[in-house]
Amino acid sequence: MFVIKLLCVLACVGVIGWAIYMFENHAVGQFGHRFFSTRSIAYSSIAFALILIGRFLIENARLTGDDELNGLALLVLGILAAVGRTVWNMQHTNVGIGGVGSLIHAALFTLLSQLGPIAMFVSIAAWAFTISFHVMKANKARSADE
Repeated sequence: MFVIKLLCVLACVGVIGWAIYMFENHAVGQFGHRFFSTRSIAYSSIAFALILIGRFLIENARLTGDDELNGLALLVLGILAAVGRTVWNMQHTNVGIGGVGSLIHAALFTLLSQLGPIAMFVSIAAWAFTISFHVMKANKARSADE
């Protein structure tokens, strides 16, 4: 059952990736505007990082009873950056395509901000397991030679 669920998740990711690819090609063909260029991804990453850090600082300040203004300032800067990027996308395309492209960015970066730490933990755990496996294998070979 796990394999079926995993295949379904991979199929969904593939379909979503294909849809984003087709949307990008449509925007480039019709307007000459790329939503997923390096600059666009960098701006969106900065905006959503500011929002995420601002939210974290506000939550932390509420727990400790500190001032929430630092988090609020970052949150507002992030929201302004995201709105600015949306307006820029709409100016270079039209309202519908620019809005949809900006929503795709928002959805992707929200998802990645939630799944990123989990993926990093799994990567580190897999790396540690691989290193320990190679160390055990080397120790076993060394003890067999003696």
